[in-house]
Amino acid sequence: MEIIFPKTLQMPSAKEFKALEYLVKNISHKTFDNEDKTLILQGSKDFISAFPDFLNLNKEEKRTLIFNVAKNNEYAKSWISKLSYYGIEAMFSDPIYGGNFNQVAWNSVKHPIGIPRPLETYGQKI
Repeated sequence: MEIIFPKTLQMPSAKEFKALEYLVKNISHKTFDNEDKTLILQGSKDFISAFPDFLNLNKEEKRTLIFNVAKNNEYAKSWISKLSYYGIEAMFSDPIYGGNFNQVAWNSVKHPIGIPRPLETYGQKI
């Protein structure tokens, strides 16, 4: 996620808005799309299997590898696209769902907080 969403002058990094924590928290919920879950988990296993030294690469080497693989492989492109989708969701969702830590993404784009904010996740009764 950190390679897909690096820190820029205007935007926080995936680590800062807690994209991975958001995905881990939400992927196990019963409402999470099963096809998306399968693609994310299997795609991660396949990627690490195909590129076992990935975690030892520097940031630029990781970025180059990810974007080259996505450019040349439809399966990888779908996997990275799905990760990007949930990364954007983590970035701009209400912090109650585990992303957008301390409203860092909202603040970066000067987005007004939606009112009323959710008090519970996923339609739970209050």
